[in-house]
Amino acid sequence: MTLDIRTLVIANLLVDLVGIVMLRAYASRRRTLPGFGRFILSFAASVLGAVSLGFRGPVPVLASVLLANFFQSSFVLLRVDALLTFETGRPLPAWVYGFAPAFALLQLGLALRGDSLPARVLLASVMGATGAAASAWILLRSRRPGADGVRLLMAWANAALGAFLVWRVGIWIVAPPRDLFAGDPALVGFFLFFIVFEVTQSVGLVMLNAERLEESLAKSATDLAAVRTDLGMLEGLLPICASCKSIREPEGVWSPLEKYVHEHTEARFSHGLCPQCMTRLYPDYAASLSAGSGSDHAG
Repeated sequence: MTLDIRTLVIANLLVDLVGIVMLRAYASRRRTLPGFGRFILSFAASVLGAVSLGFRGPVPVLASVLLANFFQSSFVLLRVDALLTFETGRPLPAWVYGFAPAFALLQLGLALRGDSLPARVLLASVMGATGAAASAWILLRSRRPGADGVRLLMAWANAALGAFLVWRVGIWIVAPPRDLFAGDPALVGFFLFFIVFEVTQSVGLVMLNAERLEESLAKSATDLAAVRTDLGMLEGLLPICASCKSIREPEGVWSPLEKYVHEHTEARFSHGLCPQCMTRLYPDYAASLSAGSGSDHAG
């Protein structure tokens, strides 16, 4: 039994809608890294592209061609931009997004010429394969030492998507179809694979986001421990003598307060006398200081 292409397009649309809802719910409850929002926008562009394509007929053909190619090329740009920003912190230059309307207008021009379906599919496939290759390269370049299976899986999924699109171009060059919705096996296979691809990318991004957050928390804890070490901070309860103020060491030895603080922190002491002790220990000297202070104020 041949699967209906419109049904597969609607299935892709539903998968993308579920992806948007799930990723938005995740982002509302967890901190997400830069690029995560663009990834969600790429799903929205895919949904709009599927609507423009799947409802061709009720939607005029030329309008469908223009809108579908605009949203599909926007999807490719947003997906590459999302991964680039997520992995490197550097987004695509804004001018690159001008490619989307230019590509849509080019496809519209081909559609106006008449029987141009093979050429339009060729251009769309090259555009998609280029985006998939760029995404795979970003993910592979961002792999960390040791086990990094999530990035590798996402990269291989993008590489497989690109290879599938190139293979589809070869099939269509040899035997170009006359109708986009004729149930071409290559196109059926593409839509089925794309459903699996989108699930893989969504789950993978959530896992990478969680992994990066854990790394950030671990680094923060390490930095905090280093700062505490540098500052020589004291924590916990210190057993101190109520009379002489000596501190009991873990070994049971009692050390003077000054010695304990000197050995366990970076603090150092400079000695002096407070006014009360000055009066108690050196009353004459304290009185002369007080008298001198009073005469200064009187003058």
